[in-house]
Amino acid sequence: MNSNPNRLPPFKRFRYGLQTTVVRALSLVLPWLPFVVVRLMGWCVGTLVYYVGIVPRRIALANLDVAFGNTKSFLKKRRIARRSMQSAATTILTLFWTARAPHQAAHGPRLDRIVDVDRESLETMRSEMLNGRGIVIATLHYGNWELLAIYGGYTGLPLQIVAEEMRNTDLEMELRRLRSMTDNQMISQRNAGLKLLKAIRRGEAASLLIDQNAPEETGGDWFEFFGLPSFCTNVAAALAVRTGAKIFSSHATPLRNGKVRLVYGPEIPYTLTGDTEADIRRINQQCIAHFEELIRAHPEYWLWAYKRWKHRRDLNDDRYPFYTSDAVLSLRKTGEIVEKQP
Repeated sequence: MNSNPNRLPPFKRFRYGLQTTVVRALSLVLPWLPFVVVRLMGWCVGTLVYYVGIVPRRIALANLDVAFGNTKSFLKKRRIARRSMQSAATTILTLFWTARAPHQAAHGPRLDRIVDVDRESLETMRSEMLNGRGIVIATLHYGNWELLAIYGGYTGLPLQIVAEEMRNTDLEMELRRLRSMTDNQMISQRNAGLKLLKAIRRGEAASLLIDQNAPEETGGDWFEFFGLPSFCTNVAAALAVRTGAKIFSSHATPLRNGKVRLVYGPEIPYTLTGDTEADIRRINQQCIAHFEELIRAHPEYWLWAYKRWKHRRDLNDDRYPFYTSDAVLSLRKTGEIVEKQP
């Protein structure tokens, strides 16, 4: 991370400043617009990104090839990729739309008007915390994931959320401010495991996006995702194994009536054998398989433009997409890396 913006090259300093200014402007303007307008803006922005953004479109289509192979036509994959970008753009704009201070009287009702909440699943989570038991919430970049966290905090389910560090520190601070407006606490990836462990032992909720890449320095492991080894974080399972906390899945699905269906569950049950390492691997794979099933049912809501298979386990495996790196440092350290043959 660049802690001192004055040390940045002039162009990058200008770009970072422009990014932060745009985000601050959106957080000032969007809250005063009807949500239907925000959704329309998200549709337009996502469509523009799909047609103009050659790189994200290429990444999305490559990921769809990995996930579905020849089981879906090229036209179907293009439609899924386009709708995925529309959904992601709407999600980001929703974060800005919720930027009104939560203590304002109008804030709560405006959230209630745009969501359809599975109350039973939400109350199950809250009862665990009311009884002093911390919980692990596993989620992913699916549907309106920002609204899922914001509404949870608003209804008395504040979350400890791991946030990916950004090179643009001013932009990161602005996004953290928006995401913590309903009492959610943002945690840096560095030493996140220890902080979340303490939070769970205090009876709090730890929320993790388990579909993002695990930084080399924070650990992780290989798990099967759409039939291909993927280097993922295993913190959700590790927290459960070390504390005995229950794991709940959560996701937010856009509905045809314009609302967003928020589901805070179900619980992902697990058993312990006493072999900590094996238990963590098995439980984490169980969580990933749960979300893979969700994505397969509605692939248009997952963030396909994300470099999910950024690392290879076997450099000779040609199933990996074009953007995958040619080496994985963590594997090179352990001697597991397989050099690609000419």
